[in-house]
Amino acid sequence: RNFNPAGNYVYTGTSQSYGSGLPTPLTGNLTIESTSSITNSSRTINSPGTMTVNGILDLGTTTIGGTGAFTLGSGGSLKIGSTTGLNGNITVSGTKTFNSNATYEYNGALAQATGLLLPSSITGTLKINNSNGVSLSQSTTATTVDMSLGNLDLGSNNLTLTNLNITSPSSTTMIIADDGELRKIYSTDGAFTFPIGDKTSGNDYSPVSIDLIADSYSSAYVSAKVVDAKHPNNTSATSYLTRYWTLNQSGITNPLYDINMFYVDSDINGTESDIYAGKRTAGIWYLLDASTPATNKLSGTTISGFSDFTGGEQGALP
Repeated sequence: RNFNPAGNYVYTGTSQSYGSGLPTPLTGNLTIESTSSITNSSRTINSPGTMTVNGILDLGTTTIGGTGAFTLGSGGSLKIGSTTGLNGNITVSGTKTFNSNATYEYNGALAQATGLLLPSSITGTLKINNSNGVSLSQSTTATTVDMSLGNLDLGSNNLTLTNLNITSPSSTTMIIADDGELRKIYSTDGAFTFPIGDKTSGNDYSPVSIDLIADSYSSAYVSAKVVDAKHPNNTSATSYLTRYWTLNQSGITNPLYDINMFYVDSDINGTESDIYAGKRTAGIWYLLDASTPATNKLSGTTISGFSDFTGGEQGALP
């Protein structure tokens, strides 16, 4: 078989691979149509032409390189396997275009970073499907985040989302937010669970949920992060948690909410039944409910304002 390197190749079928017959280098153009699902598990493509993906392309750990251009179209989908994310899979020196209305799935066999080529605003889906975890390389806003498998470590970056798909959150499938914030966009009243945890001394899943009502929302969000340490202003001497949560908001008028926070056994110092929830605002602690030892839960109702929360002795959180 003879395949002209300068030809244009269009894939329209499903469950295909590039095939050994595809010329390398390819000086023409390669297009994956919206109806197509292509797996590239072994071929490195070096081309001065343009590669356009409108369907699904599973890159594995292979490289799209050369002097050409690469375009991921609206509605397209990339399955990214490189440990350095998009930056490792797409190395063309020409123009790189990544449509925000696309799906970016990280499914590598080793720990990955998203890479700085990932759009900072995704109106499609960011999907985490890697049991070894993924690290966010820059602050990102996504319409939908799909936590299929593995942890997403925010590092010092913020992740802002509208929708979150996570079936069974746990210490192995959560968002690590011990420095950067997980931000949930709000346009109306409602409840949301922040499936967050930390990695300070092993992965600890310590989510916080709120049920929020407010007068109005304008480009609004609530943010949450968690620290695996005793709060620096918690003066409890005997019974307390070595964990605290920080919640903030933007664009919300007169918020009121109920809150539930969940800690792990290793956070408990002293007698768990002597621990109460506390909220710190403007340098003052406000006492909330007694802990619920059976479920490792702190809670409070009809709270106004957002700030730091932790657990300690009743007398230390007046």
